[in-house]
Amino acid sequence: MKQLKKTKNILILLVISSLWQCSLFNKTEKDKTAENFLIFSLLQSSLCTLNGESFIVSGEINCSNNEASATGKLIATSEKEVVSLEITGTLNDNTSEIKIIGGADDNLNGSGFRFGVNIAKAFHPDGTSGGVDMTTGFAPSSGNFTHCLEIHTDETPPHLVAWKNNCPSSGQSSADYDSESNNDPGGTSGKKGNRWGIELKNAKIKIKINTQTIFSH
Repeated sequence: MKQLKKTKNILILLVISSLWQCSLFNKTEKDKTAENFLIFSLLQSSLCTLNGESFIVSGEINCSNNEASATGKLIATSEKEVVSLEITGTLNDNTSEIKIIGGADDNLNGSGFRFGVNIAKAFHPDGTSGGVDMTTGFAPSSGNFTHCLEIHTDETPPHLVAWKNNCPSSGQSSADYDSESNNDPGGTSGKKGNRWGIELKNAKIKIKINTQTIFSH
């Protein structure tokens, strides 16, 4: 076991060395940022896979059978301009929270949705403090809930849309919550970065990643 760990560390150092040498020439800032994040990913001891998507685990999150639970952050290793998910969440008590975040920096500072017991908010990092209440029917009273969420980070500020319960078919021109029409969370800045992910506090989540964007203008 010690030999395997040592071998893994040597391989990681070789990859980091290769990336460092390559970054000395003809690399844009975007390239360097992506490489730095890859290096960070390689150094992490724990990865979580949900619906085929890999996430870096930060915190005490347990991940098995396509579910993630407990407290911490899941930072996707891929980048998405449109985050489109169907989520099924479980809130364990009144302190539980689930956040879905897109257009974020490497620390998941970005725009998205927050759910807790009797809480459903949409937010931008430079918008209304704590976010704004979404329309009636999104705030779970307890236990399990399912919502369909999209974060369009190619708009400024990112466009937040959501549907109660399961995701509808693609090509929708309306939603149960639309940040451009209902309770705009304010904020004027564009995305903070290209990262997206999930933040949990004493909660459990399963996700289904949509292959097509649902909301269309």
